[in-house]
Amino acid sequence: MLAIASMLVPLLASPASAQNGQGRAPSPSLLSDTRQAWVTGTSQWVNFTWTTDADIEDLRVTGTSSHRDVSIDYSTTTGDHAGPSENADLSANEIDYTAVHITTGSSTPKNFNIRLTATWKVDGKSYSGQTTIGFRGAAYEGDAFAVLTDVVDVSVADAASSWVDLNYTGLAPSTTDFSVTASGSDVEIYHPQVDFTSLHHDAVLVVGETDTARIWLDPDVVQPGTYDITVRITYSAGGSRDTLEHPVRLNVSG
Repeated sequence: MLAIASMLVPLLASPASAQNGQGRAPSPSLLSDTRQAWVTGTSQWVNFTWTTDADIEDLRVTGTSSHRDVSIDYSTTTGDHAGPSENADLSANEIDYTAVHITTGSSTPKNFNIRLTATWKVDGKSYSGQTTIGFRGAAYEGDAFAVLTDVVDVSVADAASSWVDLNYTGLAPSTTDFSVTASGSDVEIYHPQVDFTSLHHDAVLVVGETDTARIWLDPDVVQPGTYDITVRITYSAGGSRDTLEHPVRLNVSG
């Protein structure tokens, strides 16, 4: 029990209405660490674990943040707050958790805070307390994006049908400066930006986003057949500039 007690973050009970007479009113204590690792640009549920030394009722937890591009949501069951998983009350020495859904974007600071506000009742009287959770940026480890295209069927019957779509999905929180070049020893390829192409919407690919880069085959030059090309992508992720190459087979019809 000493190990658990050392992690307790008691919330100072302040009455939301009248004073509670003599002594300190029972309050929930946070067992979770007040410093959390977080990868910017991600979205996930975060559990906060609570206990109390005396019975409390109707525990409700909400989160707020003044930092840009940080949003907080709750279960559809409770709507505008998070409640304990078992029921709305906490008995003396019971341990339960509340879950909030946190979403961050590409412009969220590496380090940001969330203020948790808990409200509860004791003998019908309302109380509240607050604590701050600090989220500290952690490096993303993994592929920046996934390549979705390895074979493309394309027609050179006319100029409008001879575009080749290359599709990618973001895995890292944010992949920027996305630049694509394609080459083949026996096929001539044109890029919309002359010597490169980029993604359709912009040069940024965020986690979970799918976007398309396009190259063009000149129907007056390219003959029907099968061609193997190499697609070279340069991009920035995690503060560094990197390169990835992948093969694509073009099945060209007339």
